[in-house]
Amino acid sequence: MYTTIALALMVAVGAGFAAEHAMPGNPLYTMKVTVNENVRAAASLSTEAKAKWEAERAARRIEEMARLSAE
Repeated sequence: MYTTIALALMVAVGAGFAAEHAMPGNPLYTMKVTVNENVRAAASLSTEAKAKWEAERAARRIEEMARLSAE
């Protein structure tokens, strides 16, 4: 039982890390924008931290668009 839970947790964490560099069109991209980024937004406790995260999130989208247009 514990082995199954530990294995599932390791797979979920591994997928989360792998999703961090996913681009639109990649199956992990949905995990990146819906899970990873929302968890990170929730972890931003101060107003300043939330603003910095939103700026970084916008910069990520711009970088993704630039990379896709270059391909």
